[in-house]
Amino acid sequence: MIEKQRRWYSLFSVSSRLQIEKELGELRFIDPSGEYEALLVNSDKTDVKSTEGLPYENLLCRILFYADSIDDAAAKSQLHLRHFLRLITVVTSLPIRQEQHLFVIDWSPGIYMREARQFLKRQPENAISAITAEVQSSVGLVASLVSQEIQKKVLLWYSAGVNCILPEDQYQYFWFAIEAVAELTKPTNKVSDKCQICKGDLVCSACGKTSSHRPFAKQSIEHLFRTVGVDDKIAKAFFKIRNLLLHGVSREEIEFSIQSSPEYPENFEFHKAVDRLGEICWVAIVRNFNSVGHTGELFFLRPSTFVDWKLIAKVNINIGVGGDVNNPKFSDLHMPEIAWKFGDSDEKLGEYDNKVDDKK
Repeated sequence: MIEKQRRWYSLFSVSSRLQIEKELGELRFIDPSGEYEALLVNSDKTDVKSTEGLPYENLLCRILFYADSIDDAAAKSQLHLRHFLRLITVVTSLPIRQEQHLFVIDWSPGIYMREARQFLKRQPENAISAITAEVQSSVGLVASLVSQEIQKKVLLWYSAGVNCILPEDQYQYFWFAIEAVAELTKPTNKVSDKCQICKGDLVCSACGKTSSHRPFAKQSIEHLFRTVGVDDKIAKAFFKIRNLLLHGVSREEIEFSIQSSPEYPENFEFHKAVDRLGEICWVAIVRNFNSVGHTGELFFLRPSTFVDWKLIAKVNINIGVGGDVNNPKFSDLHMPEIAWKFGDSDEKLGEYDNKVDDKK
């Protein structure tokens, strides 16, 4: 006998320039497939701004759906939210994004004590005191060494990759930087054309000579990869990822495609590819600047990761919800305040606004 899936309720904070108009009050959506329902409302943080001066956590989104377990529910609710926000983005052409997954709770009828999980995103850490006299002198020296347009392109795309948040965008920006560095460092001698089957040198059947040409962009990148110690399997995976991204393939699909093929490295994860490509950029840039004649001493910081990681705590609890157990209401749910200690700071999971009418 197949056990019936449990019903779950998940709450997210959302940031956007959009607000729900007073006359509407709330945006209700039922997915045509029946997989989930969504309810978007204004939060009580309408005056809070992000560091960019944009509205921050000014909306709350409730997702109602079915899942087998709390782990399954936490994952599914993220997918449903992304789908819902993409629909809003397409219709409005205005940005709207998830800020925090606040909690997920078993919303099945007929129970009083409910399984739940609360989440807390670690707040940004303090700035690093790393702008030193060495950094100051290196900034000036690098500026004096950048004379060609191709070098400016390297700086443009490498800095774009470092400053970007989405790993997919980071990968493509780092790739642009790799292309530019490869153009700077490519060998001047000609390379032979290769057979598409065996990859051996192509020899003309009439004159017996090997066909050759100046390195194409791909061959220049392959040469750069070899000079920084990238093996052929990893290099092949890099090109595969690049091609898949250009065709709009999602990060999850890329990971599945690479992981399921013996042609590529084992234990592949997208964030590892981003970090490795960023590291290759860093090494190639440093080598290029050090190869140019200069009298000063260059000083570069080396990051441990380029990916924008967020530390999120999760707490599993069981909580009683009052009212009619067969018809639970948002207004009857009062999540506890849970504090966690990280270093010298105390950060809390607070109660969230549940003042929403339960309409049927």
